[in-house]
Amino acid sequence: MNPYLTAFQEYQKHDRGESWTDALDFHLQRGAVISTPELFVMARPVMREWEDDLHTMLGPVATAGDCWHVWVGAGNLHELIDLARRHGVQWLTYQRHGQDRLRCVPLVHLFKRARLGWGLSCEP
Repeated sequence: MNPYLTAFQEYQKHDRGESWTDALDFHLQRGAVISTPELFVMARPVMREWEDDLHTMLGPVATAGDCWHVWVGAGNLHELIDLARRHGVQWLTYQRHGQDRLRCVPLVHLFKRARLGWGLSCEP
């Protein structure tokens, strides 16, 4: 299955109050949506020190953010790391499989996971 369909199916499993269409529209207008045969990601720039709830709601965007919040993603972790590095991002925040806990990780940590063959599957 391609990354877009994987992300869509995982998103449907974990209702957070925002529809797929609302989240996609928000990220197309205020964040980033990347869709390739290897990767699908919806993300937006945020500040790492923000309160968790500011990361986990569709809302604030930090134009000069030091971090990306990955709203939903699936596919090749190397692709996401390369994309983030090209944009000067050093940190990512995300929630895993519908869990409330916000995770904040440096790209170097994700790079180590990618070298071990881990993929990307995170969604709200």
